[in-house]
Amino acid sequence: MSGAARVKDNAWVYGNAQVYDNAQVAGNAEVFGNARVYDNAKVWGTRSYQGNRYSGAAKVYGDAQVHGDVEVFGGARIYEQAYVFGTAKVGGKAKISGNTTICGDAVVIDAEISGNSHVGPGAVIYGGVHDGISRGGPCF
Repeated sequence: MSGAARVKDNAWVYGNAQVYDNAQVAGNAEVFGNARVYDNAKVWGTRSYQGNRYSGAAKVYGDAQVHGDVEVFGGARIYEQAYVFGTAKVGGKAKISGNTTICGDAVVIDAEISGNSHVGPGAVIYGGVHDGISRGGPCF
């Protein structure tokens, strides 16, 4: 940890994970592997976050799960039971919620995606409000 970074409550940061700048990790969150949480990013809740990069004012919380080499940046929010994995990128003012799954190399920027949505490999979504959509290939 460096800068004004904070880890509080019952949160854990271990392995090669790094938390720096003004980033915060709280609640029962676990950040590990090669994960990096920086700028003003906030990660909290009851899930584990491994091998990802969070920057800007990005937030991951609730029962959301983020795994792999995902990038969450800007003011993006991932929450409720959303699941993001692979090499997906979620950024800008994106809001990912509900039971949404985003995987593979999918890119979501400035879009709101909710419900039982699926955004798979090859999908690129810029803007708009989407509920229950299915775009891109299957997740493996």
